[in-house]
Amino acid sequence: MSHLGCHHHRALLIAEICREICWHLKGDWQKKRWNRSLARLAQCSRAFSDPALDVLWHEMSDLEPLIGLIPAVQRVTVEGSEDDEEFEIFKLIGPTISDDDWRRFDLYASRIRVYRYDHDDPPDRTLCRQLAVLKGRALLPSLKTVIYSLGERSDGVEMRADIQGLQHLSESIRSFTTKVSSFYGDIPNRGDHQGFWDSVPDSLPHLQHFELAAAWPIVSIDFFGQFRDIRFIKIQVQEFWHFSPVKLRGNDFDTLSSLPLLESLTLRHFTLDEWAGKTSQNGFPSLRVLEMAVPGPAGLQSILAAISSTSMTTLAVRITESRDWDAIRACIISAFRFNVSLENLDWVVVTGMIFTQDVLNAGAMAAIMPLFLTFRNLKRFVSNIWTPHVFESFDGSPPSSPLTPAEATSMALRWPRLETFILRSDFAFFSLDSFVAFISSSPLLTHLVVDKILVDRHPCAVMALLPSLSHGMDSLWVRKFIQQWTNEPDDLPLAICLFQLFPRLDFAESLPSCGSLKEIMLPWHMARGEELERAKHKNYDTVR
Repeated sequence: MSHLGCHHHRALLIAEICREICWHLKGDWQKKRWNRSLARLAQCSRAFSDPALDVLWHEMSDLEPLIGLIPAVQRVTVEGSEDDEEFEIFKLIGPTISDDDWRRFDLYASRIRVYRYDHDDPPDRTLCRQLAVLKGRALLPSLKTVIYSLGERSDGVEMRADIQGLQHLSESIRSFTTKVSSFYGDIPNRGDHQGFWDSVPDSLPHLQHFELAAAWPIVSIDFFGQFRDIRFIKIQVQEFWHFSPVKLRGNDFDTLSSLPLLESLTLRHFTLDEWAGKTSQNGFPSLRVLEMAVPGPAGLQSILAAISSTSMTTLAVRITESRDWDAIRACIISAFRFNVSLENLDWVVVTGMIFTQDVLNAGAMAAIMPLFLTFRNLKRFVSNIWTPHVFESFDGSPPSSPLTPAEATSMALRWPRLETFILRSDFAFFSLDSFVAFISSSPLLTHLVVDKILVDRHPCAVMALLPSLSHGMDSLWVRKFIQQWTNEPDDLPLAICLFQLFPRLDFAESLPSCGSLKEIMLPWHMARGEELERAKHKNYDTVR
């Protein structure tokens, strides 16, 4: 025991191990129970002191614990303006703060990396300014990320005061995220808040990451042109029945496309006017990730044609109507410049709903979009396409034909580097034959999600073609198997087939809705685990 304890003690001398343990103790920022555990850990062990304090102070939603460390700042009671109610505030009661007090303050302030700023419950801006003046520099030197929460009736003037006050907290903010609560009343005055957005570049000149999850559309995004270091932009305007999409004007589009370092762009609930993109040439020079809800065929064509980057890795589009589907295919065929930029594409995501019978008529490969098969470097493919008013028949049979083994094999061979494949659709699915053909031709595949698999002949007959196949997949998720090879329910042959195919999988997680299959396979899985554990101990004893 003492020998084992000695090894544990030596392991704790490695700071990275202690830090990793502390991060595992950390829970959701809203749950404070883990705070006490980290505080006790920081007090009980010198090895854990700094790592625990780093995690404990990493993200703050209230500066009160920090300001309370300064003796010259005291709580005072003041009278309110309504009904003579009283409330407490912090107030600076001395003209100076000692060096020892500042050192104690900095011990904790320097650990804060993320601050959740609530507009409805902000810090005392006057007090923060006074402390920053006395200190001679910003209060939180390591602060990099601000998450700014707005209320339903946030005032534009107060919002500008908030953003200007951030300069007293940190001069090195790199990430700014705004979160706005949903509106249930009238649309707020958009112009009242535009001044706030326009003031962001002056207050946060070194911003690299900007994320807006807004409950109302902004008027103009010209202010992005003042961010020369911006690398990540995500604007996700919430879709409500009384909010029309934001129209991206020609000059707005030019502003985005001219940002020299922009690597990731996400736009949702946007439309483009007829001139957007027509004047942009050699735009988006550094773009790697493009995610968008498709703004109609013309808008999509404009965006794709404007991309000059040759390092695109990720394309994610949300289909909202059938003509968008046609637009994607047309763009990939006609926009030669866009094809060149896709040479390094390794991640494609297509989601949405298709309002057309043509997709069903095209068969299951329509959801794969055969044109994407030209992207030879693809590592991750996600297709989540559904059709309205398409339901399975009463006997559980799907509404269309599955992928054939030839199609599945061809798809796997065209994507030799594929690691993740997700196919969630009501009309696109595998048969057991095509499923086995696909995984047998995808040696690097580690993560596979499919909605359903059609078992239309005896599973053992399928496996007889590949008797020695055993795939080292790490993660598999199947919602259900449609067994049509027998009139009597019999899960044993399918269970044997799956257990032979995936010896490493935990089927309790892989088959969430297939209870009878799990009941058969879980004892096998447990027995195999015990066997592997015995073999491991036997090898260990042999080495000793």
